[in-house]
Amino acid sequence: MNYTLHETLSPILEAYFALNIVANGSNPKEKEAPLLKNNPELKAEFDSMIALPCKLYDLVKEHCPCTKERLFFFFKHWEDPGQCIANLFLYPSLDTSFEALQIHLKTLSDDERFEFLKQIVLLSTSLENLKTDFNAFTLKTERELFQFIEQLGQLSDLEKYHITLVYYQYDTLLTELYQVLQETAQLIAPLLEEAKPLVNTFVTALDATLKQQGIDYFKNALNIALPPDSNMIIYPSLSAYNSLTLENFLGAGTYDHLVFGIHISRLIEMRNAYVKQEMDLTPFLKAIADSSKLDILRYLKEERLYASQLAERLGISNATVSHHVSTLLSLELISCEKEQNKVYFILNQTKIHDYIDILKHLFE
Repeated sequence: MNYTLHETLSPILEAYFALNIVANGSNPKEKEAPLLKNNPELKAEFDSMIALPCKLYDLVKEHCPCTKERLFFFFKHWEDPGQCIANLFLYPSLDTSFEALQIHLKTLSDDERFEFLKQIVLLSTSLENLKTDFNAFTLKTERELFQFIEQLGQLSDLEKYHITLVYYQYDTLLTELYQVLQETAQLIAPLLEEAKPLVNTFVTALDATLKQQGIDYFKNALNIALPPDSNMIIYPSLSAYNSLTLENFLGAGTYDHLVFGIHISRLIEMRNAYVKQEMDLTPFLKAIADSSKLDILRYLKEERLYASQLAERLGISNATVSHHVSTLLSLELISCEKEQNKVYFILNQTKIHDYIDILKHLFE
């Protein structure tokens, strides 16, 4: 595994995640309520952990540089968790910059511009393996492209409308989004400066761990299997302190991108070590009570599958599958494994047995 680990926070990425969190109401104070409810001994550590993310959330919520309507337009998630309008613009720009992208757009011919926007539209539809399943990248005209988009049952009418807006108003929306991100980055700059010692500690520890354990760290600690020849650019994140975002911002270069929340590893340790109470069974029982989620677990018991395969077997949309697997991943009932350009889901039988053991213990 080869990796480049950024030593400082990216202001634009921090602004993106902060606006995303505010738009979707993901208040850090509420994120770990189930964990703290029956484990008050964790409160002091957790309060210290989320102090800066809470400051950042409150600051952006109170002084957001755009209207609520525009905030929701750019950052409110679609049916697919994690997908939003702003994401469509970050996709081609993270390897360079918004300024470089704006300059690049002016140099494109009409045919080159069509190909550029087609890539963004197709790679932002939340559909896995488009190239294999639909041969969509051979589309030659706007009419063919939007006929293809129109027949996608996985997208709502509103999502199709938003994709159309992005295609026809790309330059205008790019400029507006960049202005919002810049102003947000300026707003949160003092907090990012305050976070420097914390980020330095995180980066030093992560670098040492990766040098010692290599790619095995992702599998053992984070339940993510990556190919041995992975090339990774890793960004530490304060705003996304409790998450790990892989390939959400796959850029034009040859590296995969990983946004690594500075507290995600410790939070996983805390959950695994302390969440052994009766109340912890509730999300597990709710998950297996859902017939679609239970069917996903049954299918994965037989073989690993990727999202479009699950969608086909279940007869539901890719976006709905994405929602279900997001829940199952959060409960660690399944894990994911990246192979070439596909992300496979795998049953985590050990975790399921852990839940069953807790359930048995309650009635002994």
